[in-house]
Amino acid sequence: MAADADIKQAAAGLAWSSFYVNGQSCVSTERIFVDERIADKFIPLFKKKTMDFQAEMMNEIRDGSIRSLDETRLNALIEDARQHGADVFRPGFSRSEGNPEFFKFTAIFGATSSTRVRKEEIFGPVVAVQRISNLEEKIVRMADDNPSMGYSIWSRNGRRTYRLVRKISAGMIWINDSSFGLPHLPWGGFGDQGSGNLFSEFSLHEITRVKWVSQHPGRFSRKRFWWNPYSSWKKKLMIKIAENFF
Repeated sequence: MAADADIKQAAAGLAWSSFYVNGQSCVSTERIFVDERIADKFIPLFKKKTMDFQAEMMNEIRDGSIRSLDETRLNALIEDARQHGADVFRPGFSRSEGNPEFFKFTAIFGATSSTRVRKEEIFGPVVAVQRISNLEEKIVRMADDNPSMGYSIWSRNGRRTYRLVRKISAGMIWINDSSFGLPHLPWGGFGDQGSGNLFSEFSLHEITRVKWVSQHPGRFSRKRFWWNPYSSWKKKLMIKIAENFF
């Protein structure tokens, strides 16, 4: 998140993309990098949005919404970050909301690059938030070292944002939004991110093999003009064709 981002909008959008469907989405937000110049304003807002979202989820789902989570692994990720000096934020429940089977939404601040939460896929309601001094450098390095299927960039500077977009190798990139899909656009990644696409015409390409079959109509001379050897005029013609069509 750049220093010129809409902080309130970013806090709401990133809380949603971190914790919707309990973080169990292939493109849920797992790591947030925020410019250190606005971090002190963003972090309290993000905590508030996390608390509000958790309360809303608790009201909607009362029967143990996260039974499919690997809680042992998630707790180990959180404890590893805490032991490395990170600040762990886990909103509590009111008496009316209390549900022992509901895994608390968790935001981890200041986790170092050596912690598990910064290196491993989380796939749960846990997100790591990190202050950074150079957003562009961090995103490009992260995209090279630890590629992800999707990236979310928050900034009002369109020119700088699209410069970043061109440097990032990813299947999906959102600007001032995150983690949503549309049926007419491809959904997927490539390389270490995964293979193939869902949705749109590109999904059909994944299960289609194209074959070109050419049959000459036979109304011209038996020798085709593109066959060698070339006369001087034919050579000039072929060069013109190559220059205009290739």
